[in-house]
Amino acid sequence: MFPTKASGLLPLLLLCIGLAAPQVAIAQEDPIVPRIVAYPANQSVIAGTSLRLSVSLPPFVYASGYQWRKDGIAIEGATRSSLTVSAIQPTDAGSYDCVVTTSDGEELHHPAAHVDVLTGVLPYTISPSYSIELREGGRLSLVGGARGEPPFTYQWLKNGTEIPGATSSSYSKSSVTRSDQGLYQVRATNAHGSALLNLCNITVVPAIPLNVLGHPATLVVHSEMPHPIYPEQSIGDLNGPLRLRDRSLVFQAGPSLMMWSNDQLSVLATRYDADPAGLAVEDLHAWSEPDNGDVYFIANPSASVMAVHRWRAGAVDTIARTGDLAPNGETYASFSHVAARDGTLLFVGETSGPNGNSTHVFRQINGGPVHTLLAAGTELPGPTGPFATILWDYPPSFDGEHFVAWMQDAAGNGGLFALSSFGQIQTFLDFTSTDYGSVLSMTDVEGDEVIASTWWNGRPDFRFNAAGELLGVTDGPLYNDTQRLAILSPGRYLRIGSRNIELHAGSASVPVVSRGGSYLGATGEVIATDADAQDGEVALLLQQPSFERPEYLIGIIRPVPASATPLMTHSPVSQWVEPGKSIVLSAFASGGGLTWQWFKDGQPIDSPTANALPITNITAADLGNYSVVATNTFGEATSDTATLSWLDAPSSPPRLLAEPADQIRLAGSQFVIQVPFDPGVGTGAIAYAWYYNGQKIRGAYGLSVDSAQPYIGGTYRFEITTEHGTVSSREFTITDATPPWPDLPEEFEIQDFTYIDGIARFTVPTIPAHTYETQFTTDLTGEWQSLGTFIAQDYTTTRAYAMNVETQLFFRVRAALPTD
Repeated sequence: MFPTKASGLLPLLLLCIGLAAPQVAIAQEDPIVPRIVAYPANQSVIAGTSLRLSVSLPPFVYASGYQWRKDGIAIEGATRSSLTVSAIQPTDAGSYDCVVTTSDGEELHHPAAHVDVLTGVLPYTISPSYSIELREGGRLSLVGGARGEPPFTYQWLKNGTEIPGATSSSYSKSSVTRSDQGLYQVRATNAHGSALLNLCNITVVPAIPLNVLGHPATLVVHSEMPHPIYPEQSIGDLNGPLRLRDRSLVFQAGPSLMMWSNDQLSVLATRYDADPAGLAVEDLHAWSEPDNGDVYFIANPSASVMAVHRWRAGAVDTIARTGDLAPNGETYASFSHVAARDGTLLFVGETSGPNGNSTHVFRQINGGPVHTLLAAGTELPGPTGPFATILWDYPPSFDGEHFVAWMQDAAGNGGLFALSSFGQIQTFLDFTSTDYGSVLSMTDVEGDEVIASTWWNGRPDFRFNAAGELLGVTDGPLYNDTQRLAILSPGRYLRIGSRNIELHAGSASVPVVSRGGSYLGATGEVIATDADAQDGEVALLLQQPSFERPEYLIGIIRPVPASATPLMTHSPVSQWVEPGKSIVLSAFASGGGLTWQWFKDGQPIDSPTANALPITNITAADLGNYSVVATNTFGEATSDTATLSWLDAPSSPPRLLAEPADQIRLAGSQFVIQVPFDPGVGTGAIAYAWYYNGQKIRGAYGLSVDSAQPYIGGTYRFEITTEHGTVSSREFTITDATPPWPDLPEEFEIQDFTYIDGIARFTVPTIPAHTYETQFTTDLTGEWQSLGTFIAQDYTTTRAYAMNVETQLFFRVRAALPTD
């Protein structure tokens, strides 16, 4: 411990000369001056709403009781640190304070907060007007909660006309169409009158980018459509493969396998649903095209089980399951492919036997017993060895008579083979004996024709007849972008890519769809396809960038040659616009080789020759009637007229609902001042400003006055600005109520001094918000050295310093000037 000098001077001195700062937590064992550090400010509250007041103490000061008072009279039951008055009424106006009793029995007080209760306040909102662009099939959801004096009733309006039944504080519609676009508002009414709130301009754009397809399309599914079972949710992201037959389409949406048929969505299976054996369907692997209403799919009922299921009229049954006995006497081990046509089901599966696993093709006809159509080890025609496997990455094709697949032997040799429904095998491409290459791609079979694509020598298409004779080799521009090959009729097929669709007839190829500079931009693409040769239709799964996340859409088209005369499928949409904003007008038309010319009020305008017309920084000169003409060498098509008009809506300037009162702050305490206001009707952006002595100091709604607040002693003013005007509050003041300061001697003994493990720790009396400097010396007659300054956060402050003491040290603390 520190020795004292013979003179009798205490080696630990405090010389205090000055003042300074706010409260901070100190060690639990240190003494703290009890006081209330946060309490309510003067405020105005709207009748019918809630009032909440609270107080708080510094750390390690404990309360044994609270008593809230109104106008100096104790409020019965108000004995917590906070006070809530629900549905406040004019009789509740007055001055509120809380008397806090500490665990030591000391009573603490704070300046009372005066509460005014505002009555007769009409409904209002602080939400600005806004615009929303929705896709067809998307969900519209509007919220119109009112402020003011409750209770409220609501009535939603579209283009000034009441919407029947729309009488809640929110309005929604699950699947919007073009007819739903317009101006939406909600009329809120209370006992004092009505007001129109939340002006919203809804624009509905086409749900599928038809200029990408180039032809009229039927929208089948949009990722934001309501779920058939859970309409409050969207169906989720869409995934391939697509399976189209007789205008019925099977696809995956989120965790569900779905079918679109007769303009209705059905859920066939969902992950985690129970399968017929009571096991959860954890994953979906493959599914067939619809076959007379039946759909077959492969799923994992559990981590170690797979099964082939059939969906029929809402019910699911099981065709084969791993562990069951297969027709060859072994047990099923896994499944990979499934296809069905005209009552015949084919599926590819592995069985487990004494010699390990082996791959087979199984067949079931009209729900009868399952038979083996192609067994492992069956000799394949040509130099390829015995059949061993079917490649997983290249799905087989099946037309009810022929099963066409890329097959291999155990050594990896193989090619394209067709397996008839009677078990006969026909070779089309054998990579062990030809120079066709070894990288495989798409196939299709229909009737007496087979088509296949490879990556050999520019990736051409090979066409064969059912006898395996080569009918022709077709070249075209899509060879690095093939999604699907689809036979439409003998000699005619489609090559479908992510940006284009070509119609091939004989050795000629005609582009029937070309994305070009499409509405989707550079990142949109076709990610899955299928075609129905009988109807000549193609289903396309499109991914396109959108507002917050990519959108997925499935559409069905009937491709036609580019020589067709244009057909305007979607015209630009009339819109209400605001000055300075930007919009895009767009139109879609069928036909190839299109050029576009936009017109305003019947006169051609100098614009990009595209189907989209951007209009930026809108002024009065941009208002008018717009149309567009799509032209190719075979004719032209003219759109309907779209009119741009000003968003003509009622408006009013902002207004204050109450003026701020003068405030009294207990020095070192904190509170927040908020001025209630009505931003007015038709308001867009809202700007806030706080001023001190005429100088702007903050740009937020609430003004936080804390223990470090430097602006005491002047005048404050609150200001709000909207596009319809500015309103400013009266000037008010914030005054500190100063408690009695401790009587500090110029020189006294430091309190609670310890020196343990090289750490000197002591406590000194201080005044909040003042700066102090700690100094030390080894000799009272020598020079004092600084250990740094600190800002006092409380009425007592504990300091700790790491010191190497050889003989003796003296400490003192000096007060500096008050902090800013």
